[in-house]
Amino acid sequence: VERAFMKLFEYHNYFFIENKDKVYERLLEVRDQIVESGSSLKVVLVPIFPKEPFSRYPLETMHREISAELRENGIFVLDLLAAFKEQDRLPRDYALDDWHLNQVGHQFVAQQMIQALSRPPADLP
Repeated sequence: VERAFMKLFEYHNYFFIENKDKVYERLLEVRDQIVESGSSLKVVLVPIFPKEPFSRYPLETMHREISAELRENGIFVLDLLAAFKEQDRLPRDYALDDWHLNQVGHQFVAQQMIQALSRPPADLP
């Protein structure tokens, strides 16, 4: 089980390292198009949902890097990892599998988004 757990995250790390520059470049293009239309890009960063508790979540460094990159480029980012970690529930309580939220997960994400987007702009993360 431990080996399968690490393989899953090795895949995510590999994919991230191989593609992050292209993804960031594309996000900046999308940001610019959205700004030209008079709005702003907002990104919600949702963790994946392994069987292990969030206290063992191995992609936290990736979340920090993505959040920092987006903020440095003027993109609003709401990283929900901390919010999920604060809950007294296992990741699987929120998801159908590693990537897809269930009803409880969708409700939790929606509540977090409403709270974040209801704050005055100066208070946004």
